[in-house]
Amino acid sequence: AKPLDASSYTSMYTLLHHLSVFGVILLFAYICENHPPYAHSDKSYDRDEFFFLTALLFVVSAYTVHRNDGGKGKLQNSPRKEKDEDSKKRPLKVASVNPANEVLNRDQTEEWKGWMQFMFLLYHYYHAEETYNSIRIMITCYVWM
Repeated sequence: AKPLDASSYTSMYTLLHHLSVFGVILLFAYICENHPPYAHSDKSYDRDEFFFLTALLFVVSAYTVHRNDGGKGKLQNSPRKEKDEDSKKRPLKVASVNPANEVLNRDQTEEWKGWMQFMFLLYHYYHAEETYNSIRIMITCYVWM
């Protein structure tokens, strides 16, 4: 990107174009915030519906469980085959490690984050105050992951 050249017509035109686009976006945001087409409504909490959707999340999650090999099927840290004298003295590693099967691997934490985001949305949508402490713990876990 080149710096603004006040004597160049194209440079000034580009600046005015981007400023006008930004102004239209700000105008649209102002209209949407202060003059909504539908009036804002009060949140209503239906405990049965909240817990039904939560149970539905767990059922769907249990239905979609699958083994994770990271799409590779290759093992890392496999023992090297060396034919020199030192290799006979060193013990070989007993078990190979596949990063996709470790505890709290990336796929697992990403899925947990998705579950927690769903619960955050339900909590805010239904204003379920009785689940406040659980949601705070989930937020802490989400930030930690």
